[in-house]
Amino acid sequence: MLLELGLLVRDERGRLRQASLTVTTGPEARSQQLKKFHRTMMDHAKSSIERIPAAERDVSGLTLCLGTHGLSLVKRAIQRFRRELLELSELEQDGRQVIQVNFQLFPLTRTVRAKKSD
Repeated sequence: MLLELGLLVRDERGRLRQASLTVTTGPEARSQQLKKFHRTMMDHAKSSIERIPAAERDVSGLTLCLGTHGLSLVKRAIQRFRRELLELSELEQDGRQVIQVNFQLFPLTRTVRAKKSD
């Protein structure tokens, strides 16, 4: 299937190789397959807390209070950082391990209405 999708190609020796250095879906998951992929990766992230030594993983989180503008800024910062990580990966000369980096941003509360000024 990966050959048919063009994600893998065979080299001159017949070995499978990644067709492109970078494969990206863009900033948001839209298809059902991508949604399933993200759910699966989140499950792997959860289990990594027990399976993988802390020195080999990074699981952390922030809880912030933001307005609409702040939320937009945070989303753009995540998108910018994700692009930076893709660029680092493309520069990698000695890749020996595949890693997964997940970003999740979601509301924990409902939006509070602005107070009317008297």
